[in-house]
Amino acid sequence: MKFNYKKVASVLASAVMLSSTVGFAAAASYPLPFVVSGSSDVAIVVGSASVVAPSDFNSATDIQASLNKLVPGAALTTSTTSGGDSFLLSKTSTKLNLGDGISTVWGTAVTKSDLPTLLADGVYRNKNNNEYKSTQKLDLGNLTFADFSDSDYNNKVPTLGFKLSSNAYVANYTIDFITRPESVTGSSGDATDFENTKLTILGKEYYILDFKNTSTPKIILLDSATTSMLSEGDSKQLTIDGKTYDVSIAFISDNAVKFTVNGETTNTLSSTANTYKLTDGTFIGVKEINVQNYQGGVKSVEFSLGKGKLELTHDAVIKLNDKNVDDIYAFISLTTSGANTLINKITLKWIVSDESFLAPGKELLMPGFEAVKYTIANTTMPTKEVTTVDYSGDDVIELKTKIKDGDVTIPLLKASTSTGLFDDIGKAADQKLATSNSTALVYNATSGESDVFVVSWSDGRTAESYYLKASVAGDTTTGVNSTDIKNAITGDILCDDKQVASVCSIGGSNIELTVTAIGFISNAVAKNVTLTVNSGGSFNQLYTAEGMKIQLPYWVTDASNSTRQGALNTNSNLTAGNGNNKTLWTLWMSEEDKNGNLNVSNLYINLTTSGTTTKKVTASTVGGTYTAYETESNSKLWESYVYSDLASRVTLDKANSDQYSADVEYHGGEVFANVYISSPSVVITPGTGGQVLVFRDNEVESFKGKNLIVVGGSCINMAAAKILGSDTVLCGDDFTLAAKVSAGGYIIKTVTSPYNAAGATKVAMLVAGYNAADTQAAVAKLLSTGAKSDVGSSEVFPQVTA
Repeated sequence: MKFNYKKVASVLASAVMLSSTVGFAAAASYPLPFVVSGSSDVAIVVGSASVVAPSDFNSATDIQASLNKLVPGAALTTSTTSGGDSFLLSKTSTKLNLGDGISTVWGTAVTKSDLPTLLADGVYRNKNNNEYKSTQKLDLGNLTFADFSDSDYNNKVPTLGFKLSSNAYVANYTIDFITRPESVTGSSGDATDFENTKLTILGKEYYILDFKNTSTPKIILLDSATTSMLSEGDSKQLTIDGKTYDVSIAFISDNAVKFTVNGETTNTLSSTANTYKLTDGTFIGVKEINVQNYQGGVKSVEFSLGKGKLELTHDAVIKLNDKNVDDIYAFISLTTSGANTLINKITLKWIVSDESFLAPGKELLMPGFEAVKYTIANTTMPTKEVTTVDYSGDDVIELKTKIKDGDVTIPLLKASTSTGLFDDIGKAADQKLATSNSTALVYNATSGESDVFVVSWSDGRTAESYYLKASVAGDTTTGVNSTDIKNAITGDILCDDKQVASVCSIGGSNIELTVTAIGFISNAVAKNVTLTVNSGGSFNQLYTAEGMKIQLPYWVTDASNSTRQGALNTNSNLTAGNGNNKTLWTLWMSEEDKNGNLNVSNLYINLTTSGTTTKKVTASTVGGTYTAYETESNSKLWESYVYSDLASRVTLDKANSDQYSADVEYHGGEVFANVYISSPSVVITPGTGGQVLVFRDNEVESFKGKNLIVVGGSCINMAAAKILGSDTVLCGDDFTLAAKVSAGGYIIKTVTSPYNAAGATKVAMLVAGYNAADTQAAVAKLLSTGAKSDVGSSEVFPQVTA
């Protein structure tokens, strides 16, 4: 989402004492080596543990934003391909979003315009050297991009990709003859003019060993072969794929023959049992036995020697080297004209016989022919902004998120621990969150600035929200009262000494608060201010920095409003379960769509209380998402996705059996899979120049080949622990011992990446503090003044002395 304000990285406005060691004479500094000459080679890694602070995610997105500014076209995901034909299953206006099917997005047909070598038009020549033109195409199955978890894949870790159930249709390949090849057909069905010729399928040339037009047509192919004649008593030397074969006849009769090949003798072969597999996998096949039945007559045989025997039988699975390939069915369309056979088309239907997967690092290769494959390069996620719905003690539900001015924690609801009913909006009776379902808000300032309120504005495509407080001053003698409006995050006074009918402008000219009334009896008795907001404004909605709308609670007393999103009915006896009452209230959130239109796709979190003696607040369930999966065995974290343009990820934390919390990971832009169809030789690499992405520490396969910036400490981030030399998490004193950091401190340290493959030279930078606030300070330091990024460099605040 694009906003009408400029993000400014926060600056750590305190004196920083640093100790550093530099590993190289020519020192590199952030953003090197993560972005070089406008090209990025970096992944940002945050923790996946249940106690990860939302600020870690938001700090990671601050780093992401700072790096993406240095990368031209960073909003695009670029992948490189090499080694053959390939194309991306995507259109300019239509991407493969979560829940979409491939053919729904792309269409069904893939032709030579997409794969010019694999699917090139061809010319087939029969034994008489007559030419016949053909076309090739792939018709795609509607494989669905989804979130899945399966015991047969990656230990049930939830994965974005494609899970194919048995008998799922993947694709059809068809070679269609424009002019139909023709052959004389013998009494046994042999179409002899096709035999001993070559046919190109999916860019590969095959040798037709046998072609029969019977009630069930059959074609036998060799993927490389040579044909020769051999007479009794003679021998021949043939070469296939660089290997030499010495062939002679061991026995020959009128209708049978045995060969000796490199010292190995075959079984008896005939025209009906005409192939034999040698120990090295090569096949020898009989084409014709010729016998001169008279004294001194010559006995000879025409034979073929080749590798990779493929047997295509109409309406049956193909056979590779005499073994069934259960995933590929052949369909041979022929026409009989008198004594001749004509080929219309040959179709190969790809249906997986067993459960299969297509995911990052897991390709889907066409069996048997092995000529085409599906690959996921990566999944494009523009950013990862985390909003947390958490409990504070037994009785308060808090909302932690990021808005225009920074991270914010907002008390949403307070419940009675005895009745279990939500009895206040906010933290307490004297610390309320003031909300309203109209354009007017009454703010109680009797307790000073202990109450808070949110004002938002949106035109449907851009939006902004502010977290504010107000104070009231009055003079009972003159009757002149005034109010100050303060930013509750920054502490800045936005408008001071505003009297009735005055206007307070916030966020430029987008939000205008008009003071319509000020009540003042005395400083100790009663003070309040009534504010109205201009068109497009609201007092019961919040927009995060990336554009997700969150519906805040507001009191209603009438039935007509009691079912609206955000409504909280004052009637304690309202039927439980409808999400608008004191027993169960539903927190609604809304995504934008791929075009930047706000408030399109909904998700929700149900808030209630649990327990018998002491009622405790909890985020009980989530909705608007698809199936929830545990992130890993016994993690107690259950994730699910909204199947939409932006594919928000919701994680329900069940580690505390009495109280659950939830994280909503919002992606701020369109999320889509980058799926390629290509020849098997193609190597597809996610772009090193392009969008900088944020990953969790358990998504190793997605980030291991890049330079890393690891955000957060080793107690909640396994990548951080590895940088500090441990294969297990390091918490408290163990973290202090390894990092030389205690409460109030942080470390920025660069090492050789612990995820490097052999010979790789990627680096990993740790940016972590003792607690969440300290990590924020470390990130602020990195973004404001930079840090050394050579292997061996380490900056610690405050300075650690021996």
